[in-house]
Amino acid sequence: MTRPSDSVTEELLHRLADGDLSDAEAEALEASLGEADLARLNGIRRVGDLVRLGAYDAASVLDSERLLASVQAGIEKQAKAGFGSAFRVI
Repeated sequence: MTRPSDSVTEELLHRLADGDLSDAEAEALEASLGEADLARLNGIRRVGDLVRLGAYDAASVLDSERLLASVQAGIEKQAKAGFGSAFRVI
């Protein structure tokens, strides 16, 4: 059964682009897409690609070793202080 183009929601297109549909659901949805829906899907995928590219670029300058050391130091500080110091009496 083919869906009319106006029944293809943004949510469905995002789920398709994100890989959140089962193979059968994705195949059925892709088979029902018209030209306008395909254009919307391609736009969603392009935006996702740009977001990922920006995230990769930002991560490339992140000093992950320094961040990890800071997190570990915070954990050790809390462990030394004891369980009760993590709570505040109001």
